[in-house]
Amino acid sequence: MRNLLVCLAAASMLLVLPASAQQSANTATDFYLGYRAAWSGASTMDPLLTYIAKDSRRDFEKMPPEQRKAVFDVMKQMGTIRNLKVVKETKTADGFVLDVTGIGPDDKPATGTVDIVWEGPVMKLKKEAWRS
Repeated sequence: MRNLLVCLAAASMLLVLPASAQQSANTATDFYLGYRAAWSGASTMDPLLTYIAKDSRRDFEKMPPEQRKAVFDVMKQMGTIRNLKVVKETKTADGFVLDVTGIGPDDKPATGTVDIVWEGPVMKLKKEAWRS
């Protein structure tokens, strides 16, 4: 009985980990806008890792710390998008594709696609590609 209580307590703790942010998203658009809000305030990749699909996350976590910082700095510089709008959300076999628009870091209009996948009961960002 004691072991059962310990297991239930541990399982309930897992439910309140950072993935809860993704679980509260009603749509793929909500999930992505939550990710972008977290992105805009992030100074490292760490708070964003809960949003990232496991394959991409694993690749990032394999990097040495100094390389992680360099990659994040480049991503932050290149990934700044203002006036972000999701113009279309399309359901796919394993998640969603979002068509997005905004103003890129070069102050020019940009368009992009965002692939969001389901990993168990939560959405994760698989890939994001922008063009200006």
